[in-house]
Parts: sequence; structure tokens; C-alpha cells
Amino acid sequence: MNRIWIELERPKNEAHANELCTKANIVLKRLGVTYDSFGWDEKRKQYTFGTPMGYVGLTDRGTWLNLDYCGRALAEGEPT
Repeated sequence: MNRIWIELERPKNEAHANELCTKANIVLKRLGVTYDSFGWDEKRKQYTFGTPMGYVGLTDRGTWLNLDYCGRALAEGEPT
């Protein structure tokens, strides 16, 4: 499996963390990832990745993504 790494910088505060998550989630959508997303856990002071049904804390501020899935050809009518 080919993979790509997305890592977010250490945030200055909660607002900055949420801003970075929003930008990263836009990138994910452009890559075709529609279900998972980045978030911020203020209690633990760390990024998260996953879905509302379950997520993982990112102690290293990043995650690997499947390049074969993200780099697949777009289906007709799929947004670019």
C-alpha cells in the first residue's frame, strides 16, 4: 500500500487548532476522503482523527492516508 502523511503543526491555542483542522479537512475532501476528519480534543490538548462514531487521539499530530484510495480516478460527476 502506498501512503501519504498529513501532520498538523502544534497549535497556539484552541482556536488555532480548530482553524488548522478546518484547513486539513478541506484537503481531505479534495483527496476524496469524505468520512474521516481531523478534530481537536481540548481536554487532552491533542488532535484527533476519525468519525463522530469513533476517533483516535493523534499524539504525533498526524496520520497516514492510503494514497491508492486518495489518488484513484474520480468517478463521473464526483467533485474535484
